[in-house]
Amino acid sequence: DPRRPGGLPGGRALWRALLGATDDELVAFGRVLDAHLLVRFLRVLPPARRAGVYAGVVGPRDLTLSQVPIAALDELPAPARAAAAERLLTLRRVAGDPSTRLAVTARLPWATARETLLEATRRSTAEERAEGYGCLVRAAAVSRDQDALAELLGSLNRLRNEQDPVRMAAFRALAEVPPWLFRPADAPDLLGLMTDAVQARDSSWTTQSSVRALIARLIRHGALTRQPALVETGIEALARLGDKRPSLDLRALDHDLPRGGEHQVFEALRPRLEADARRGRFEVTLALAHGLNRRAWTMPGLQELLGKARRASDDHVVRMAIELWLRPPATRDERLGEVFRADRSTITFPTVLNGIGFRRTDLLDEVFGKPLHGRFLKRGVRFVPHFEGCFWRWLPRQCAAYAARLSQVAAPGRSRSTWERVNAVRRLGAVPGTVELVRGWVGDPEVAVAEAALSALAWTDEPAGVLDDLLAHADTDRARVAVYAVTRCARFVPPQRLGSALHRALTSTKVTSRKEAVRLLAAHHAPGATTTLASVWHEPDQHRDVRRAVVSAARWCLPDAWPLLEAAASSEHAVATAVLDIDPYTLAERHRPRYASMVHTVADAAEPDTARLGLTTLANWARWDEAGTAMLVGRVADLTNTASWREALTALVAGCTATEDPAPLVAVVTRLLATADPAPTADRDLPARQRVRAMSDLVQRNAHAAPGLRAAVSALAGALAAHPTLRGPMIDLAVTAVPFEPGADGPAALGRVADLADEPRWAWQAHRAVQRRLSGRVAKLPQAHLYELATRTTPLLALAIASRAGPEAGWPAHWRELVTGLREHEDADVRLTALDTFTTRE
Repeated sequence: DPRRPGGLPGGRALWRALLGATDDELVAFGRVLDAHLLVRFLRVLPPARRAGVYAGVVGPRDLTLSQVPIAALDELPAPARAAAAERLLTLRRVAGDPSTRLAVTARLPWATARETLLEATRRSTAEERAEGYGCLVRAAAVSRDQDALAELLGSLNRLRNEQDPVRMAAFRALAEVPPWLFRPADAPDLLGLMTDAVQARDSSWTTQSSVRALIARLIRHGALTRQPALVETGIEALARLGDKRPSLDLRALDHDLPRGGEHQVFEALRPRLEADARRGRFEVTLALAHGLNRRAWTMPGLQELLGKARRASDDHVVRMAIELWLRPPATRDERLGEVFRADRSTITFPTVLNGIGFRRTDLLDEVFGKPLHGRFLKRGVRFVPHFEGCFWRWLPRQCAAYAARLSQVAAPGRSRSTWERVNAVRRLGAVPGTVELVRGWVGDPEVAVAEAALSALAWTDEPAGVLDDLLAHADTDRARVAVYAVTRCARFVPPQRLGSALHRALTSTKVTSRKEAVRLLAAHHAPGATTTLASVWHEPDQHRDVRRAVVSAARWCLPDAWPLLEAAASSEHAVATAVLDIDPYTLAERHRPRYASMVHTVADAAEPDTARLGLTTLANWARWDEAGTAMLVGRVADLTNTASWREALTALVAGCTATEDPAPLVAVVTRLLATADPAPTADRDLPARQRVRAMSDLVQRNAHAAPGLRAAVSALAGALAAHPTLRGPMIDLAVTAVPFEPGADGPAALGRVADLADEPRWAWQAHRAVQRRLSGRVAKLPQAHLYELATRTTPLLALAIASRAGPEAGWPAHWRELVTGLREHEDADVRLTALDTFTTRE
């Protein structure tokens, strides 16, 4: 839809949903996609449809000029890819650029491209050879021929003596080769190439990263296709990388296997896995278990190997093995006990900690009764496990034991930092039955500990019972913590009791306490909340921040709180602007018109700063403020108002966009044009004219994203028609009003533009305006319709259309003939413009 503003969605789900469309419809969609998204779009299409869609999208255009990546050719079937590459090689721009020519050559059939690409790998500079090797590998890969890839691997023996940038390019390309092209017979060549690359003196991290990616693809493909030779090659190359902790990525391996295929994969790898286990190596075992995910749960042989991995020498391997070994739900509880009793320090692992806290609560007595030192926790280290959210499954004595351990950490001592004590007190609040313990820390001399206790009180199992404890601090320096902790307690207190309890905070000397009390009373609909808000509002010398809180809270008390809001809207700047903090869509629809009148009151304030903020917000409320139009028209048209006319103009345009009514805009222009500009001074110059130009520019910018403004654009252009000194903005508006999409009266609208552009200066302005209008939109418009418009308008406007539509279409013959024909036009301006409109780049 040419009228649709914004970018196009590029999600794979959308593209798949479009596969039921015809090829012509897919071509239209592909033409408006960003160039870099075209490759992904072609990949979603069935291979049989790609050539037709690609030909329709790219057409006769030069691929290198249209910004479509050459990689788009890789998605085409072999015959179509070769034909497209051969056509590109005939273009002067491709033939004259060595890099582009080499990249296109790599898309020719392997037998045709091989010698040319091999010659590129023997060039004099490393940069040229790197480019040649990359293209050579890609040529073999896109051929989808295993023999071609085998021939390639045999020709890469010169990489051993190459510089690292050259090897880097070659292995980056090899890592992208589809793994099914590698055969077991290629394994020795692959292993030799990878060994040479990682053992070279100048081997970089980037090269080793590409080698690692190639290794992962080999192992994955070998496991899926049950080709042990490829797996062995990958594992051997991984070992030669020399990493202390090598890793493999076999994620989502289960997605690629048929039902039951995991057992065949395991049996194919089993000799290697067992041999590695005897040497204490479990990298492939862990990667396989992780990649198979749930399928690994019912494989006894793999589970046995994971059990052995729990005793590996590498701590990282042990952690991963325990996590994977504990995943099967059927055996998790039994294995939890085995893991914990074998090494009590494994409680530091989240999997073990959560398993004991939520499932094996019978082990809690051992956790609290004996030291937890072991392989992962040294002797003498004081460690209290961080259980969370699981206490509802515990026995009271287990909760009491855990609370006692936390209390020991919270107690003051030389070896305990303030951070440790604060953390212990906060955790203590989540344990059931610890209200009294937490209360004991409220009076701690350490401020951070006392405030942590106040916060923790709200999270105990008796939040309603600690409400008074927290409100007792409403007048103290702890109010900043205590009052905000009341927010959670208020959820568990009946509204009537909450209103009585918050009375103390409403009369507090702390502004923070009064603000939060007001908010809680309104949010929880305490009885008489509206009356209480009014009482707080009318209290003499009430702090302005409290009044702002009352305004914010009043939204929960509508419709009873309208008098409060009306008073606030007419109040001082700091309070009145609180009315502006509410978004229209947070209010019920029935309340929006009346609230819009409150925003209108703020926008109409005499104080400029208040009015400026109100007008800015009024733009969001304009559709509900029926009475605001006259005020906005007056603000914009009043030349004595220099402080807020721009904000008023923005709100006025927003309102006209929402209502699709251009009358207020026309009224402003009419009043401004009827007002005589004052004599120029040092700080003012033609203010009425400047405001007309500002409105014209704003309406034009918004019209691109709001088709409803098109009527306003036409109306404004008509209002300016009687003023020859405003021909410039009038032409811009007229061009913006032109409907270029089919089915509209485009020729007549262009004719009106041509009538306005009756002098060279205005003709040039119209020419540039049409170019701007079509920029970024021409792909959505049918070429035949654009050509028809170009043939039915003035030469300069026709050239403006051609300069945008021609490159998009690849400059077919009819567009070239139109431009070349105008190069002989009798008007010198037309001839010059046509001569500067190039149909191809040199």
